[in-house]
Amino acid sequence: QNQQGTEYDNVDLNNQDAVDPTYTPISSVEGFSDVTDRKLSNKLGLMIAAGIISVPEDGRFNPSDKMSRYDFLELIVNSVGIKPDEVYSPALDGFYDVSRDDYRNKVLSVSAKYGIINGYGDNSFRGGDNVEYNDAVTMMMRASGYDEYAKYEGGYPSGYLKAAKRCGIGTNPKDKTSLTRAEAVELIFQWLESPVLETVSTGFSRDDKRTVLYIHHNILKDNGVVNATSRDTVSDLRVEKGTVCIGKNRYRDSDERYNSYLGYKVDCYYNEAKSGPSDIVYIGIDDGVKILTIEADNYLGYSADTIKYYEKDKVKTASVDSLSKYIVNGFVSSETSIAKILDMKEGAITLISNDGGGTYSTVFVNKYENIFLKSIAY
Repeated sequence: QNQQGTEYDNVDLNNQDAVDPTYTPISSVEGFSDVTDRKLSNKLGLMIAAGIISVPEDGRFNPSDKMSRYDFLELIVNSVGIKPDEVYSPALDGFYDVSRDDYRNKVLSVSAKYGIINGYGDNSFRGGDNVEYNDAVTMMMRASGYDEYAKYEGGYPSGYLKAAKRCGIGTNPKDKTSLTRAEAVELIFQWLESPVLETVSTGFSRDDKRTVLYIHHNILKDNGVVNATSRDTVSDLRVEKGTVCIGKNRYRDSDERYNSYLGYKVDCYYNEAKSGPSDIVYIGIDDGVKILTIEADNYLGYSADTIKYYEKDKVKTASVDSLSKYIVNGFVSSETSIAKILDMKEGAITLISNDGGGTYSTVFVNKYENIFLKSIAY
């Protein structure tokens, strides 16, 4: 099938002003190929960036599979920065159902040393069994300093569940006797963002800033709209190369991987710097952001702050804020005619509602056309 397009002569492939026509947010890390849910993908993205979880060779996470007791424990060990190879000693007691030559023995022995696990009465750990909700919560709360508090509140499991509730941790899995891998990650993520209970000379201390992520990874969180990048701005703020501005806070983006998040409300995880902009660890689109994508073929037109489009053979409308920013192929458009901005033969329109409401405040237009090259200049 022949396609119509524009013919160009003497195209310079070294032109640094070329624009990616499919300019959309990308992750700062390589994620799991079988995870399509945005919320789960963001949680896993941070955990990958922080070194808590790794992507296997097949690239799969298998979110609906059950999480094993050992795999869950390993996430906790990685979260609190324990290095089994450095801490393990043959003198440590292990569990009878894991060989001393098995690497898992190091993880289990060190975890027992730090009081994260006890195992069963027959000195087994049963790492291949599905992790239960109560056991998962117990391991987490022990690892973040709440063991004595939980014992005072009734011990296993009620005391640990109370400790978790106090920290804002709690999910409602379909089956508490066996968590899926997705449910386990949700639980771990809540715990990562919860405060640690630390022992001080006067007893115990808890500071909401001193979360598991902060104490063990020096990671803090900011939430807000990406108002400016080195590429462009949707506000009156300007930033230098290798920097992004979230709200009014500036962060270092040395590789400029986050330019495509301009206009989005995001969760920004960063390493706290003593001076100057802090380095970004991971950015993910805020869970509450509403996104609507309209392909060029389904776009019907614009009038009076309303976009008409086809969806499943039905005509639908989307309301756009009269003060919306229009970002065309990565740059804020200065065109005053919105109808011209949205007019395209190929591409897509992405509407963003950062507050999750029915009116969209930012519009991304990725448009392109077919071209024919007669000659190329290198």
